[in-house]
Amino acid sequence: MTKLISVKELRTRFPAIRREIEQGTRFILLHRSRPVGELGPVKITQRGEDIFGFFARPPARFRLRSKKSAVELIREERTRS
Repeated sequence: MTKLISVKELRTRFPAIRREIEQGTRFILLHRSRPVGELGPVKITQRGEDIFGFFARPPARFRLRSKKSAVELIREERTRS
């Protein structure tokens, strides 16, 4: 099921809308009477993880190999420029 919803309504009724999304309802988001996006439940992959699981638990080959945190590395790079 798909419903239309305004940005203002999303702000004022977010908890109720979030529950509807969790139950499978999709929304088309309107801003000034024009569609700007879609809201819907996250799809589950065949492995049973949500599509964002990759970013929460990246494979070892994509992990940071430094003793420093990502924030420290970014700060260092910005001060070099």
